[in-house]
Amino acid sequence: WDPSTHQFTGLMEEWQMKSIALGMPIQYWIIEANAAHKYLFQFNHFRNWVAQRGVEVIPHSTQGANKLQSEFGVDCLRVHFKNGDYRLPYRSESGRMVSQKLISEALSYPSGRHDDTIMATWFLENQLPNLSFRQSASMTKEWRPSWL
Repeated sequence: WDPSTHQFTGLMEEWQMKSIALGMPIQYWIIEANAAHKYLFQFNHFRNWVAQRGVEVIPHSTQGANKLQSEFGVDCLRVHFKNGDYRLPYRSESGRMVSQKLISEALSYPSGRHDDTIMATWFLENQLPNLSFRQSASMTKEWRPSWL
């Protein structure tokens, strides 16, 4: 919150506005509960931002024990990747670059270097049962064969 301009600023505001401009507004923010969630919610301007944007903020625990549980931890993603449940952009050069970052992290987890793309995927997969999605008027359904 910038008190001199009376406007919200920052990464969340920027991404929220971009998502609205694209016709697919972000409905949920899944935030690591350990630090950011505690510190954000202590401020009235953040609670006002959440209310004005009509979003829900969901805390996600990333404690060591939570990460290592095969059913709920990062390893639960293995089955989804193996089954092809995730569709990654790979046709364009930029799509391949973005996808390769996630693929590299997934293949080297937990011992490799991470920029949290695999962790963000885990946040989503772990919290998916708690989310419900509104159908956007501008979204089109992709055709799929009836047997899928």
